[in-house]
Amino acid sequence: MKKFSLIIFLICTFYISAQEKIEKEERVDFSIFPEKAKEFMSLFSDFDKVKHFKEIDGKKVSYESKLKHKKQIYSIEFSQEGVIEDIEVTTRFKRIPKSIKNIIKSYLKDNYLKYHVIKTQKQFVFNKHTNYSDYVQSILNTSKELSPKYEIVLEVKLKNKKTEQREFLFNELGEFISFRVVKPLSYDYVLY
Repeated sequence: MKKFSLIIFLICTFYISAQEKIEKEERVDFSIFPEKAKEFMSLFSDFDKVKHFKEIDGKKVSYESKLKHKKQIYSIEFSQEGVIEDIEVTTRFKRIPKSIKNIIKSYLKDNYLKYHVIKTQKQFVFNKHTNYSDYVQSILNTSKELSPKYEIVLEVKLKNKKTEQREFLFNELGEFISFRVVKPLSYDYVLY
């Protein structure tokens, strides 16, 4: 009975961590954003090149603002109700701290024949107990207090020799959390 329970647990875990990402993103006018999101975005009134998007990922609808500040690209995602979900900051894989990067590389080498990094982002998930302004300032000032997760889009070569694009999520220590297979439609949008 224990073996059966373990097998069911492993199957469920794999299913949860390996979902498809079929995301459609379209540029929209800021006026259609939820009011809470508009209030939050007022913190970024002096930023350059702000673009707004509506994102549909399966049944989930969200809103996203992409902006550039001091040569850095930020992506701010809101729920359909306008609640901040996270801020992602584009970075380079080589800029991930060495100890964390080594853990990520070890996971990739153990699970794939080859891999190629396409895109890397630091992900700062909003804590509802934090003040909006403090949250934004700590990210803009690259505060050492914040520990980001890492969202990495990779092309991987599987053990069966097929290749796929996958979006991986690693925690602040570099430990694997989940991945989603990226369908070509998912990255047809403007990265910036």
